[in-house]
Parts: sequence; structure tokens; C-alpha cells
Amino acid sequence: MRHFVIDYLRAKMSQKREGARARVELDEERHPARAVDPDRAIDIERLLVRLTEEAPRKARVVELLVFGGMGFTEIAKQLDVSVMTVRRDWQFCRAWLCAALAEAGEA
Repeated sequence: MRHFVIDYLRAKMSQKREGARARVELDEERHPARAVDPDRAIDIERLLVRLTEEAPRKARVVELLVFGGMGFTEIAKQLDVSVMTVRRDWQFCRAWLCAALAEAGEA
């Protein structure tokens, strides 16, 4: 699913279209990551490759949450861990991604 979303976003960004992108707000409980800007999604994809090498489970949490649209409970069942573990992984990953984006001068 992650690769499909990234390929779609890359194709969409490569087209020369005019008009503003509409931001779609999603339910916080269902999808805490909310809507991700296509430019930012590609940056996140690039960083997920790095994160997968360092912390595979944490990277999987980001993938399922941001690209898969799953909630914390669904991810916990998928990964066979507690909901609190998923929440802690997400908290770590948000901080890690923000730091990595800032380090790259993209934040």
C-alpha cells in the first residue's frame, strides 16, 4: 500500500496542474496522522527506508498509520503488541521524523 500511495503522489506531482489542493481532515481517533501533504509524504517515504534499518517495528507503525490509514488498535492487533506500545512507537517516530526533516533542512 505504501508503494502504491507514493507512486500515485509522485505521478500526481509530476503533472503540471493548476489549482489548489484541498486539505482533507480525518477523524483524530481513527487516523491521528491526519492528511499528509504529498510533498511531505514523499519525504516520509524516504526517511522510512532509514527508519526501517534502525527500528523495523516502529517503521511499520508509521507505514500502517500514515499510508495504511489504520488506527492504533488495528495496528496493535496487526503487529501483535499492545496499544500502548503502538502509541509509544508513534510518539518516538513523530519525534524522529521531525528531527530527521529538520536535519535535512526540510522542516
